[in-house]
Amino acid sequence: MILIIENNLNISNNFKERLDFYNLNYKIVNCGVDAYKIICEDRPRLAFEFIITNLGLPDENGFEIIKFANTKYDTKIVIYSSKPYIKYFDEDIIKDIYIFDKKDKTPQEIIDMIISGEIS
Repeated sequence: MILIIENNLNISNNFKERLDFYNLNYKIVNCGVDAYKIICEDRPRLAFEFIITNLGLPDENGFEIIKFANTKYDTKIVIYSSKPYIKYFDEDIIKDIYIFDKKDKTPQEIIDMIISGEIS
């Protein structure tokens, strides 16, 4: 199961199309409040292997969602953002997170990288 946290509808739709192409299970939310609700749901039913998140959400700091998700799941975090947030990461945190700039990779490429095992 993959959780996508993205407030841009076009980007969310691009993720959805690629995830549907590969017939993957996923949830897409567009704000931090909804992300927290999903993450807090019954764990066995929604064990997320990957969480792909934008950091610049309208209602929440993406860093806080990442920290919270790491307390609930042993999951791989993929940051997909257009902001240069990487400089704010602690070195102990960054080694377990994949970071991609929206200018360098498309949502389709991110999903393809997960499928191919480049992100694992």
